[in-house]
Amino acid sequence: MAKATTIDPGEAAHFGRMAAEWWDPRGSSAMLHRLNPVRLRYLREAIDRHWDGDSASFKPLEGKTALDVGCGAGLLTEPLARMGAAVTGIDAAPENAAVAAAHAEEAGLAIRYLAGELEGLEGGRYDLVTAMEVVEHVTDPASFVAGLAAALAPGVKAPDFTTQGALAGKVFRVNLAQQLKKGPVVLYFFPAAFTSGCNAEAKAFAEAVPQFRAAGAQVIGMSADAVPQLQKFSTEHCAGKFPVASATPALLKQYDVLLDRAGMPRPMSDRTSYVIARDGKVAFVHSDMSPVDHVRQTLAAVKALKAR
Repeated sequence: MAKATTIDPGEAAHFGRMAAEWWDPRGSSAMLHRLNPVRLRYLREAIDRHWDGDSASFKPLEGKTALDVGCGAGLLTEPLARMGAAVTGIDAAPENAAVAAAHAEEAGLAIRYLAGELEGLEGGRYDLVTAMEVVEHVTDPASFVAGLAAALAPGVKAPDFTTQGALAGKVFRVNLAQQLKKGPVVLYFFPAAFTSGCNAEAKAFAEAVPQFRAAGAQVIGMSADAVPQLQKFSTEHCAGKFPVASATPALLKQYDVLLDRAGMPRPMSDRTSYVIARDGKVAFVHSDMSPVDHVRQTLAAVKALKAR
């Protein structure tokens, strides 16, 4: 993980002062108490959808690990434990971590709570990573999201999709499951066609396509651009070497790459590259708004897959 912290000390101190009444539904966290059922319902639906779970099960996370980042005093962390997960909660405010640990002990829940920063977290990867109402309080959202992605265990199932795209200027139907029948897929998300960083990244991937093919993998680019825009991009910057596909906002959310910044005229993706093994599981993730290292990192991951 990145060494630089994304904690805003002022924000951490502010929420730390709320620790004592965090579990009071009429206290300073009253809004969170009202919001919690909504976000838990959303999370449960996502869990069942991702793992093809039984919606009637009381323990959909049995045998899985979960990390709740910016956990506060545990309003979301405790339900994750009750769903069967082995949970770690981490918060920038020591006061919150202490209140959370005391409340969990009183409730008879075995939850590991830590005070500190995501960037300094050690101890493995997690099947589920949550960070609810946190990203707006950090100093560097992009680095923070990259840290969340790095904490997610490789091997989770990649969301399947079918969408339209372009290959060598022609409209091309892209279905992940069908592409995986040919071998591993490098699925790289980029913010916008015909911008300098995305142009350079597409050129780099195009030049490396023979190396990816030699390792048994194929490349698919993906952004929120419309198909006509991608038709031009596929010839001018991808050199017709690999397909580029159009992603809906829902798909961007499924892959946790949706950029949400004030003043953006339309939904956009961040710059994240996934290596998806033939069995549909994520083998590697690299998230960095700089395009410089995506080809090198994903090619190394593909070669490592082939060597297994």
